[in-house]
Formats: sequence, C-alpha cells, structure tokens
Amino acid sequence: TPANAGAGNHTLIYSFTNTQGCSNSDTAFTTVYSEPIANAGTDVTIKTNHDTILYGNATGGSGNYIYNWSPSSLVLNSLAQNATTVLLQNTTLFTLTVQDQVSGCSGTDDVQVKVKGGLLHMNPMAQPDTICAGASSQLDALAGGGTGAYNYIWVSNPAGFTSTSASPVVNPTVSTTYFVQINDGVTCIVDSVR
Repeated sequence: TPANAGAGNHTLIYSFTNTQGCSNSDTAFTTVYSEPIANAGTDVTIKTNHDTILYGNATGGSGNYIYNWSPSSLVLNSLAQNATTVLLQNTTLFTLTVQDQVSGCSGTDDVQVKVKGGLLHMNPMAQPDTICAGASSQLDALAGGGTGAYNYIWVSNPAGFTSTSASPVVNPTVSTTYFVQINDGVTCIVDSVR
C-alpha cells in the first residue's frame, strides 16, 4: 500500500479474477504526503509581567505551512510563525500546530514559558485531559514565581498514584483527580487537575 511505501508518488495496480476465471486490472496514481514536524522552540524563563517571543518552525511536508499558537488569548497574533506573548503573570504551556497547506496534514509541539518572580503559582494540566481507560496522559504542574526552586508531590483520588516529578505520566483506569503540592522553600501551594 502507499502508506507502507512512505511519502511520495505511487502507482497502484489493482488486479482481480472473477469466479469464471476472467482477469482484469486497473491502474491508479496517488500521492502520500509526510506530516509536518512542528518545532515550538526551547522552554524559556521570563520575569513576571513581561512578554517573550515564541519561535515556531517546521520541517517535512510540502514546506507551505499555516502556523497556529494556543492559547490564542495569550499571544498577540496566534497565526504568526513567531508570536509575541502578552505580558505573562503565570507559567504557561503554549502549543504550536503546523498545518501543511497542500496535504492538510498537521503536527504539534509544546513550549513552556516559565514565569519567575512574584508570588508562587501553578496552573496544573493534563495532556490529553480525556483518554481511554489505561491510556497515558502527561501531567504538568506549570509552576512559576516564588524562589524558582520547586519540590513537587503528586497524589491521586482515587488513591494509588504518587510522584515527585514536575511532569509525571499517568495511566488511569477510571476518572481520576490528581493533586499537586509545590513547595519553593518559602511557600507551599496545592492545586489539582482532573
């Protein structure tokens, strides 16, 4: 099949024989496009109430891309390849989606903008936040502010999961709420994500 052959132009030859032993064949042509590989750049740290530029790039596909940053409310132009954020107060995970204008195929990548200074804060999230039983989801505390030296403790309800990682991977079999406590050596805060 073309998918097994990889990206490029392919000729398909269909051959068949009916119950009376008569044979026939036909030829079709198809193009298989490679998905673009999005690159949202490296994680950055900024001071509270400052902005930064998100540098997007992509490879693969036709090279003719549409860029889209989310959350769109936190960038000045979500459709710019290199987007400037608004003045940020909280650590935020930005997602770059790159769509190939020729094939319609798309790819995504994330970049974290960590906000330092000001009050200790977090914005916990799960990606994806809806999964099938036993599938994987990536948790992220998205901590910012405070001293910048963070210690994490994750627990779950129903019980059974604990972690001290900033971004643990979970495989719940039922709907689960994950609680995270962050301590920066001065302040301790708790939040949750479901």
